[in-house]
Amino acid sequence: MEVDPHVREFQRQHTRLFGMAYRMLGSVTDSEDVLQDAYIRWSKTRMTSVRTPAAYLSSVVSRLCVDKLRRRKIEKLNYPGPWLPEPLPTDPESELEQAQSLNTAFLLMLEKMNPQERAVFVLREAFDFSHQEIGEMLTVSAAHSRQLLRRARQRVDGDEIVANDDSVVSLVESFFAAARLGEMSTLQKILCEDVVAYSDGGGRASAAIIPLVGVDRVATVFSHLVRNNEPAFEVRWQRINNQQGMLLYEGDQLSSVTTFVLRLGKIQRIYVMRNPAKLGAFTEP
Repeated sequence: MEVDPHVREFQRQHTRLFGMAYRMLGSVTDSEDVLQDAYIRWSKTRMTSVRTPAAYLSSVVSRLCVDKLRRRKIEKLNYPGPWLPEPLPTDPESELEQAQSLNTAFLLMLEKMNPQERAVFVLREAFDFSHQEIGEMLTVSAAHSRQLLRRARQRVDGDEIVANDDSVVSLVESFFAAARLGEMSTLQKILCEDVVAYSDGGGRASAAIIPLVGVDRVATVFSHLVRNNEPAFEVRWQRINNQQGMLLYEGDQLSSVTTFVLRLGKIQRIYVMRNPAKLGAFTEP
């Protein structure tokens, strides 16, 4: 049976479009919703009237993402505790992975931008579209696209995004071993002085409602958690957001997904996702 040309073209573009939507939204669920809406619009389009399907689909996805970001800005005002991007399992061989633009710290940095700035930044920096192309996608002039990019860069000027590497595994294992024994002096050597730990429970799972700031606070809280709960948990390591991440299981149930940012061989940021609504990419068969 011959595949519908709309389906064939959309499947060909799917990985790139999902990567675009995920970087703009920081959410697997929202990205899938956007792509579903984009396909519905695409399926109703006469292909003979579209000169470049890739450009057309990129434009539709970009505009849908901007609309969703505007709505989400209001929703986040009532979000309980820290909001973190939805973690994404990744494959080093996948086309989806490009430099550091998938890691959690990068996605959080993008949250400083307004929806149009974020769209322009992603389209230009991660996908290398020209300002003329971006302007056509977002229905703005090329000059305005350049202005939006300048504003976006100003919002994150000075931010340093450093992905972790495979050394994070041994470092975090040392962190947990020290936490289990309550060796505060060792924990303080593993953590940066300005370490911050964020925990997103979304009001559906227990989590700190404010970030834990500073080496003493983070060391004390994690030492308490590990010593009281570790026997019930199993740790598994997996590639998450283009870096090594930790999955914590309680029996057969996934409890959390955690990623880390390292600086000079120490842990600088800890991102703990406990919201079950944001763990679907790791629990679905």
